Amino acid sequence: MEPSNIDIEIIKDNSLSLKEKRVLFTEDNLEGDGMDNERIQQVKLASAAFSTSMISRGGILDFSINIENTLTDIIAWCFYPTDYNWDGYIYSQLDEKGIILKATLLRQIDFNEKTKILKDILIAKKLLPWNDIKTLINNITKDLDHVRDFRNMLAHSPLDISKVTLDTLKYKKGEGTEDFVIIQYKKGRVIKQKIDQKRIQDEMRIMMRVMYRLIQLFALLKGDIEDAKVSESLSNLSNEETKEVLKGLGLWKDEKMAQ
Repeated sequence: MEPSNIDIEIIKDNSLSLKEKRVLFTEDNLEGDGMDNERIQQVKLASAAFSTSMISRGGILDFSINIENTLTDIIAWCFYPTDYNWDGYIYSQLDEKGIILKATLLRQIDFNEKTKILKDILIAKKLLPWNDIKTLINNITKDLDHVRDFRNMLAHSPLDISKVTLDTLKYKKGEGTEDFVIIQYKKGRVIKQKIDQKRIQDEMRIMMRVMYRLIQLFALLKGDIEDAKVSESLSNLSNEETKEVLKGLGLWKDEKMAQ
């Protein structure tokens, strides 16, 4: 299809951002193809759901990557402990052997196996009295399993943009949707999961909790009791505190919704 004169003007207009050009170009082509208004509206609603899905899923996946990376760093350090000054960054505590282990063997091991390895290496090397950290490790394991399952669900479930589903979503002017629905294929069944801000908030609270628990564990391994206490406190954020973190990540907005 040849570009229209309007399309060419949009492309040439350097005052417009790439995002603005994409929106104008899409709307111009939708309206110019003789599509009925109902279909155009459905495409726009689907685009709004896609926007919210990308932001929410991206935030969760990004955080889960950092959690797994932190877990990997701790495992590598347990194999090759160092006495470097503790500066709050676990990666900086790895020596050359630890980095090589992380960059070769550990990078090929999946999330689930790393969770098991953490417990096994702590017991095998007796880096800390097991009775002192048993509860902490069990809590970390439980949260890591939950984070992994939720991450995998988001990463492998397509967005539901059927008309029936789009009609149930809550839309916000210029801000996408308040929620979105993904389709999960599990054990021969199709399961639809609605993901709203409360679900994102609950999941982020769990992710922040396990991240601070991992830092708490490493602080204990380094013998920094004060930092361990601070991390333990941070692992128990309230709903309001979690909301503030979500706002900083762009995953929570307080504007009034528009139907």
